[in-house]
Amino acid sequence: MSFQSKYCLFPSEKYNDHYIDDMLEAIKNKKSYSWVRIGDGELVFFQQEYIKPIKDILQQVGWSKNNTYCGAKIPNLELRDRIVESAKNSDLVGVFQGDPPMLEIFEKININPKSICYAFDNVFLPMNAKFVNRILLKNRLFIVGMKSDFYKQKFKEILGVDVVGTATIKDYSEIISRDSSYSSGNKKILLYGHSMSCAFALEVAGKVPKVDGVILVNPPIKLKPSRGMSPGLLNYLKYIGYFIFAPHTPIVNMAGDPSLIEDESDRKESEQRNHDPLLVKYFSMHYMTESKKIMDAMVENARQAGCPLLLLYGDKDMIVDKAGCDEIYSSWKGHNKNYEIINGGSHGKSTAIKGAGIITQWIESI
Repeated sequence: MSFQSKYCLFPSEKYNDHYIDDMLEAIKNKKSYSWVRIGDGELVFFQQEYIKPIKDILQQVGWSKNNTYCGAKIPNLELRDRIVESAKNSDLVGVFQGDPPMLEIFEKININPKSICYAFDNVFLPMNAKFVNRILLKNRLFIVGMKSDFYKQKFKEILGVDVVGTATIKDYSEIISRDSSYSSGNKKILLYGHSMSCAFALEVAGKVPKVDGVILVNPPIKLKPSRGMSPGLLNYLKYIGYFIFAPHTPIVNMAGDPSLIEDESDRKESEQRNHDPLLVKYFSMHYMTESKKIMDAMVENARQAGCPLLLLYGDKDMIVDKAGCDEIYSSWKGHNKNYEIINGGSHGKSTAIKGAGIITQWIESI
C-alpha cells in the first residue's frame, strides 16, 4: 500500500508549510481542521481482532494488560473503533514511514487518509515561524488537555502567545462518566480506594456528578514509621537532590524492602508483588509531590462528600495511623457513613479480605 499524498514523511520545515497552508485555508473558511497522530499505542489497539486475536496481543505486548502506558488496556474494541473513526475523519494523519503493521492495518480496515505527515511533526510545528506568526498570534487560542494550564504559561513565556482559555479533562472522572453503565443508571457507581488510592477516590468523588458510595480501606492521612517502607535519612537527602536537579527521574522505590516488613502477611504480599513484571517500583519526585497534593486534600474532600461512606481500618496496620482514619470519618459531610475496625487486618489486602462480608452487605444496603 502507498499513500497518495503531497506530504513528506520526515521532519522538515519546508514540508510543514504545506499543511500550515491547509490550516490557514480552514480558518479562513471557518471550517474545522483535525490532526491525528498514530503512534505505537494506537497501532496496538488498531490490531484487536482485525490483524491479531486479542489473546495474541496480550501475550506479545507487555503493557497491554494495564493502562499505565497509554491510558487504556486490551481488550477494548470500543476504543479501537473510536480511533479508527478518528483516523478516517481526520484531515491530517501523522504516521511512521513504511511501518509494516500500520500499512497492513490501514489497508485491512480501509483507512485512506486525506493527507499524511511524519508522526513527530507535531513536535517541530511550534518551532515553525509561519505557524506561530500566522496561526497562533493571529487567532484566539483555547487549549484542552491535562497540561493545558502548563502550556498556556509556556506559550506566553516562549512564543509570546496569549491563550484565551483552558480546559483540563481529568482522566479518572472522564473514564467513569463515559462508561455506558454510568449513563444508563442501571448499576451502582462505587469508588473503591485502598491506601494511597483512597486519595484519588476522594478526589474523583467530588468531580463525578453521580456516585452511589465510596469505600476506603486504610486511607493514609497520617503515617507511622515502618521498617521496610519508610525512607531513612540518606534516602531523604538523595530525594532532595533529585527534587532540585532531576525532578522527573524515577528514584523513589515505593515497593520498599519486603525482607524488613514486620507483619508477615504484608511481607509475603510485598514479596509476591515484587516478582510481578507489571509492578512499577520507582517514581519521580515530581510524581511524588503531585501525589502529595492530592493526599493533603483528603480531609477537605471528605468535608465536601455527601455520598455514603464505608471506611475500613485494619487494627494491625503498621503503616497507617488510625487517627487519620478517625479524622476522615468525622469530617465526612454525608450522614450515611460506616466505620469498621477489622481485627487482624494489616495494611495490605488482608483488611479488605477479612472485611469482604461487611463490604458486600454495605453495597447491598445502599
